[in-house]
Amino acid sequence: MDADAGAANGLSRLDLELRASEARFSVVCESSPLGILLASERGECLYINPAAQQITGLTAEAAAGRGWIRALHPDDQEGVAAGWSRAADAHGEYRVPVHRFVRPDGDVRSVQVRAVPLARTPGEERAFLGILEDVTDRLRAGGSQALGSGPSADSGELPAGARIESAGEYAGPDRRRLDPGQEIVGSSPSLRGVIGSARLVAPMATTVLITGETGTGKELIARAIHELGPRRDSPLVKVNCAAISAGLVESELFGHEKGAFTGALQRRKGRFELAHGGTLFLDEVGELPLELQPKLLRVLQEREFERVGGNEPVRVDVRVVAATNRDLAEMVKQGRFREDLFYRLNVFPLALPPLRERAEDVAPLARAFVQRFARRSGKRVDGISPAALERLQAHHWPGNVRELENVIERAVILSRGPELDVDVLPVLAGHLGGSRPLAPVPPSRPDDGRPTLEQMTRSYVERVLQETRWIIEGERGAARRLGIHPNTLRSRLKRWGLTRPVPDRQAAEAWQNELGRRCG
Repeated sequence: MDADAGAANGLSRLDLELRASEARFSVVCESSPLGILLASERGECLYINPAAQQITGLTAEAAAGRGWIRALHPDDQEGVAAGWSRAADAHGEYRVPVHRFVRPDGDVRSVQVRAVPLARTPGEERAFLGILEDVTDRLRAGGSQALGSGPSADSGELPAGARIESAGEYAGPDRRRLDPGQEIVGSSPSLRGVIGSARLVAPMATTVLITGETGTGKELIARAIHELGPRRDSPLVKVNCAAISAGLVESELFGHEKGAFTGALQRRKGRFELAHGGTLFLDEVGELPLELQPKLLRVLQEREFERVGGNEPVRVDVRVVAATNRDLAEMVKQGRFREDLFYRLNVFPLALPPLRERAEDVAPLARAFVQRFARRSGKRVDGISPAALERLQAHHWPGNVRELENVIERAVILSRGPELDVDVLPVLAGHLGGSRPLAPVPPSRPDDGRPTLEQMTRSYVERVLQETRWIIEGERGAARRLGIHPNTLRSRLKRWGLTRPVPDRQAAEAWQNELGRRCG
């Protein structure tokens, strides 16, 4: 009995010590300012502390298992598994490359992860203590060197010249190199004209104003201008003027001094300073508050400004590219945008055509999106069926390329075969929170015998073509009469199967006689 009592006391003591150890571990981890993530060799999350949850935007429930990997930027997810596999074979601390976490609010944070292998008993799976440090601001301010020196920071794990764009988005040159001929998909004359103009202005320091409907690719053109110019190795900093509250815009653009306002605990650089030597992309510039526009005008004119709460001028060398889906000229007439600022921004205008005016680009864009999302999802989707492609080309695309991209992404998710078919399209392309089908290819005739809108449109187009002798372009062409782009008209004629009729000999002779009579 005494032996049994001693054993019981020993087990009780071990149990108390174990509980005390767990309590100490919990206190240390829960109060640590650094993010801590306990992961298995397979990358499964076993524990995540509050600091790591704050950094990544994850909850403990969402991070469980491999859920934390789904919170990474899509371009980073594939490399994570390989990184943890290398950590499993490493001896001592292993520094995992910087990964981008996309928080629920859309903010993208760059996180340096150090994986420390934990001791294990035979037969147990190896576990790692991941120490997470948010390096977004340090990368934003100073590039990869801001992470420190030594083999851990400069061992090649970070892409050369890594830096952070204004919203915390990773912008390493190896990920952001952009050739418009390769990444801007489309061969329509209107789009190629824009790309040609972008190539011409890229080597200059000229301010560019990109206009176009939402979803037409204004940011992609801005990146192309930056990458094709001499500033390509310097920062490209983005500012969405519509996403910043009016009271914070000045601080975001120009920075502030310590004590400038409540909560300004230290000096902070603004977007103009972060873009020094590079390019500043002012997206949705038409949303800038009217009272801030004179200060932006001064920067464009004199290349200097003062931080909020400061009186020392700060000089910058920044190339400005602005974009808007608003009619700034009309806003000037309404007194909602300064005329002098408009002329300063509108030095070199680029107008992006909507997707409905370049219908011939729908097919190559859709195929490019299929390849992208099939690769990301791990599915084998090789193409698009003719019926689905016809449905896509018949749609009006009010959301332009962004809407098409979303439709294809969801279609790839729903697809169960190697080819996207029409059955995955009708439930897609919802707008403003709704869910409605793509504009369908109309039937030949409704049940009541009346012509469809498509048939009426086709009949009217045919009549205009006859009146203009099938001349499509020019002042007297059918496209001008119809008020649409010539390429849009050609695309519709191709879809309808309409071709220019070949006149018979008798009709040709009658026309020549009539022409001779009129000229006679």
